[in-house]
Amino acid sequence: MQRKSGFVTLIDVVLVAGAFVERNRAAHGLGFGLVHIRTMVVCRNRSRQAVTRIQRSAIVPFKPAQMYDLVNKVEGYPMRFAWCADARVLERGEGYQIARLDLRFAGMVQSFTTRNVQSPPGRLQMQLIEGPLQALDGIFSFMLLGNAGCRVGLDLGFAFAGRLWGSALRLGFQGLADRLVDDFCLEARRAYG
Repeated sequence: MQRKSGFVTLIDVVLVAGAFVERNRAAHGLGFGLVHIRTMVVCRNRSRQAVTRIQRSAIVPFKPAQMYDLVNKVEGYPMRFAWCADARVLERGEGYQIARLDLRFAGMVQSFTTRNVQSPPGRLQMQLIEGPLQALDGIFSFMLLGNAGCRVGLDLGFAFAGRLWGSALRLGFQGLADRLVDDFCLEARRAYG
């Protein structure tokens, strides 16, 4: 049945939880470091084109608004991330922005233009306008978890445009997509302490 439907599911779940002791207080608490849930689904649509869907999440000790701001400020990506050669906001409107990113992977730079629908502080939705992919859509979500911080989630789907994409480019883009949540979480720790 799974073979007929064309679905292949790869699941890698890594849970990292750590107890911490507040040294300045007498109370002890249980806190979470990064909790990662990784899922990748590859399916083939009717035209036999492989569509990859990557889902990542992490729990961070920051507010949803802080994480939202970090992801939404695309102009800062080149200063924060080695994989971003350039980033520009081409247009801003009520509840959206159109941004162009020049991404480094597999020894090359590829440009992507996306329309990003903004729903602060909980959600950012991306949709491909122009780029070397056949399709790209994704949602960053930021959910408050009380005093523990927030859950950062990414649900990203993409399809490569035919055979123009070699194996190295496919693996490079897939690797970049796979580590986006981790990179934003590390940057949040640098930015917010």
